[in-house]
Amino acid sequence: MFRSCSCSIILLPLVLFLHGSILATEAILLAAGTGPIERGDRLPVFYNFTVAIIDASQYSTVPPSQQGKTPEWGLPDPLDGDKLMDFFVIYPTSYCSGRLKDRGRGVYFEHCSRWGKELFNLQGGWRNSGVDLVKNNLIGQTPNIIYILFLTALAVNALALILGVFAFCSFWAMVAATVVAWISAATILTISALSHAFATKLANEVPRLDVSGTGRLYAYRGIAYAHATWGESACALVVAFLWLLIAWRTHVARRRSRAAAAGRLLGMKGAPTSYQHMGSGYEMDPLQGSQVELIQRGRSPSRAGFEQSGNGVAYEPFRHR
Repeated sequence: MFRSCSCSIILLPLVLFLHGSILATEAILLAAGTGPIERGDRLPVFYNFTVAIIDASQYSTVPPSQQGKTPEWGLPDPLDGDKLMDFFVIYPTSYCSGRLKDRGRGVYFEHCSRWGKELFNLQGGWRNSGVDLVKNNLIGQTPNIIYILFLTALAVNALALILGVFAFCSFWAMVAATVVAWISAATILTISALSHAFATKLANEVPRLDVSGTGRLYAYRGIAYAHATWGESACALVVAFLWLLIAWRTHVARRRSRAAAAGRLLGMKGAPTSYQHMGSGYEMDPLQGSQVELIQRGRSPSRAGFEQSGNGVAYEPFRHR
């Protein structure tokens, strides 16, 4: 299929490699925050790929009016026995909570939720601690949407990779891979934009919350996660454009190939027949008068309208035209 389109032979392996890179990135981001942590002795897998971090280490549930009480810093984690935690890390498929150690120079992960089943949804329980994230809809269903979009992007990109393998021998598989690649690019771009808006809103709004306790909450964007998602989006767009280029050039090459085959079939380019086109270099020999023997025809026409020769033989002048 690629005899007349050499660029496809070069670009297709490159596109498949980029698809594999996107799949690997998605697998890493989906695995972030998983694995047994064994109460702080071990960090979660790819723990630095965080969507956002909520820092509660400088917040106490004790209100300012009760200054005599010993402040209890942090916010409760309902999935870990309502223990007070200093930080909450939001991942695409889960969340983790823990405490600071060495005066804030280290972290101690205490709990990570189950993959895909316990996404970050603690804002309702924090109301009892004087923190209302529901009022401004800072969390909402965004973690669930990001999780669903990641699974969709993973499935669509895997399908595009499979179709890309069949594209070596099928033009229509190439067309299908092009369409699926654009869907994958749109999904990944949506993930990046939504994650950026979500983390930026948290970072801007959480420190301004009206809380009933002492101190303040802070939120931070995940830098490594942001770089990974935006880089993945750029790579997915490049792949989609490359698929479009390959499909278009292959389509043009197929049309030219069909036109050339039709031309050869009609004798335009040296078909294996005895017919030769007049414009292909063949020259006819001019007729010489000496080579044509003229027959003297009689002058008196016959009753049937034919001319007769002297020996009475009739000739039909238009029979052989």
